[in-house]
Amino acid sequence: LQDLMVHPPSQFRRECASIARQLQGLPPRRARAKPMRILPRDVALLESDRSRRLRAAFAVEPAATSAAAVAGQAGTPALLKRLLKNLPCLDPDERRRREAYLRQKKWPQIQWMADQVGEILERLDQGRGGLRVADVGAGRGDLALALALRFPECQFAVIDVNEQSLGQGEDLAMRMKVRNVTFERRDVRQVGEGGEEYHVFVGLHACGGVTDAILD
Repeated sequence: LQDLMVHPPSQFRRECASIARQLQGLPPRRARAKPMRILPRDVALLESDRSRRLRAAFAVEPAATSAAAVAGQAGTPALLKRLLKNLPCLDPDERRRREAYLRQKKWPQIQWMADQVGEILERLDQGRGGLRVADVGAGRGDLALALALRFPECQFAVIDVNEQSLGQGEDLAMRMKVRNVTFERRDVRQVGEGGEEYHVFVGLHACGGVTDAILD
């Protein structure tokens, strides 16, 4: 254990857990494989001719990327690089896990959401310009920053109750010179009380009552 204490915290925890399991007569590592929950009859249905005919008849086409989104995508790779560089964990194993999550899961979600919001903004704009978008429960505002880079003519507000996350997002926006996004610490239920008007509300990974508040 003394030797392990010089290792990063996540490795230390894993090794201690492994030692504890072996002292109990268990395998060193916990098996992560989960039993298959889908029933054989469901698999048969999915692989049946009827299912293939339905997929052919109702094919899902990839969403077309809007012209505004294509024009504004040049700045988003720089944002991804910044997000990767600013990962807070120094533990190599944990950093690799977080980097994989950001690259493989969260970033594609941000890109997809930005495409959908871009189409909505184009429909709402109709020459008016200056649309205001609120990113609710946004943490440091990764989605809002990506949107702000794509659509510089719009204004974005990152709304969250976590002051530390908002500070990280504000610092990131300042370093990237993104000037069309603001960071506001307040409860989502207070949005609109000051008389401000938002044309679009978005939320990525919004859970619990935050989703209901966005829809309201």
